[in-house]
Amino acid sequence: MCLLVPNETLFTDRFVAAVWRHDPDAEEPLTFAQLDHLPYLSYTVGPVDSLLRGLGHPRAPDAIVESFVLGPLLVRGTRQITFVHERLAHRLVAAAELRLLDHPLRAPC
Repeated sequence: MCLLVPNETLFTDRFVAAVWRHDPDAEEPLTFAQLDHLPYLSYTVGPVDSLLRGLGHPRAPDAIVESFVLGPLLVRGTRQITFVHERLAHRLVAAAELRLLDHPLRAPC
C-alpha cells in the first residue's frame, strides 16, 4: 500500500559562492581554476563536493563544519570560499561581511 502525502513546493534555491568581502583573491565570475586553488570550507553533508568531483574538480576541504549557517560566518577574515544556499547567504551578508559570487557550478540545492 502506498500512502500519498499532500505536498507543495514552498521555494526553490541555488548555491552561491561566498567569500569574505575583503578577499583579494576571489574574482567574479569564479572559474574552475580559482575553485581548484582557493582555500575551501565545506560541510559534513557536502552536495557541492559531489558536484565538483563529478565535474573533474575534486577538492579536499581545508575546513569542514556541520552547519550551513556557521560556514559563511567562518569565512569572515579569511581567504576561504564556501557555498551556501542563496536565501540564507543574503540574510548573512552583513553579519559575516560576505561577498557573493557567481560560479560555474549549476545544480539545484
